[in-house]
Amino acid sequence: MFSCLFKAGAGNADARAMDEIYHYVLTMGSRGPVAERKIINFAKEHIPLHSIERVIGIMERAGMLVQARLDPKTGLKMYKASVPDIDTEGNLLQ
Repeated sequence: MFSCLFKAGAGNADARAMDEIYHYVLTMGSRGPVAERKIINFAKEHIPLHSIERVIGIMERAGMLVQARLDPKTGLKMYKASVPDIDTEGNLLQ
């Protein structure tokens, strides 16, 4: 019984962290793509270090983060937050 509670809590913590990371990239991204290292430094305040790479990967696959470019010399990824299509009444368009 307790293992189910911990699993549910961990999922919710990851979901909250993903929302925080998304908002960070969306806000910082108004000035251009955000460097992966900046996202990692922000994320380490919200999730354990061993989860950061996994969470960023999930956010990429879910379409929350989009890789804007890759520095060929350093391999540094730059991300932007994908902005959903919203109508004039604030409803999410499918």
